Amino acid sequence: MKYKTIIFDLDGTLLNTLEDIKDAINETFKNLNYPYIVNNEDTKHFIGYGMNILVNRVSEKFSFNEKQKEEFLNLYRQEYTRHVNKKTKPFLGVIEGLKNLKENGVKLGVISNKPNNDALKCIEHYFGNIFDFVIGNTEGIKIKPYPDIFYYMVNKFKFDRNSVLYVGDMDVDLIFSRNIDVDVAIVSYGYGEKGTYEEANYIISDFSELMRIENEKTA
Repeated sequence: MKYKTIIFDLDGTLLNTLEDIKDAINETFKNLNYPYIVNNEDTKHFIGYGMNILVNRVSEKFSFNEKQKEEFLNLYRQEYTRHVNKKTKPFLGVIEGLKNLKENGVKLGVISNKPNNDALKCIEHYFGNIFDFVIGNTEGIKIKPYPDIFYYMVNKFKFDRNSVLYVGDMDVDLIFSRNIDVDVAIVSYGYGEKGTYEEANYIISDFSELMRIENEKTA
């Protein structure tokens, strides 16, 4: 196999979580009696860099003051957890593709900016124990695009960092791959803006293409 380990982003790469995130935001607005509502396109612009950045972006869009921002953050944390896995579903071909990779001896991991407990809940619900290692946003560890979360995973799970492919869907994933110096595949069906990933090693429109990449002969 070309890569011994493939590490995936979660939201927008493995799982379509957009509806649940949007609903959590709108439910937070409702519970705070704020006269706002967001749609899927709005939500795409909020996500990718973790919960704190999402809250910052929501606050900027709706001109929250510091008190409103804090109120939104505190309640959104609860709503986000409450909405996990309500409307979320794997993208087409993901489960079958992961099984094929696993059967061919590839180690599989997930690095997500989603809160760690929520990431683990999603993985267990949709994928069982197919992944060898999973980590989400964990206190004391800088999240993507910083490399810290990757080095933490390497040290904890002892895999060869020189034979890794990272798979994501947004600009944060491309930047992250540069920061950890690994090859990257960007999925075109995710939440990232189209046509901005020319620097990626691979751009794939179908999850099954990962098996083709793995079967490529190395130089």
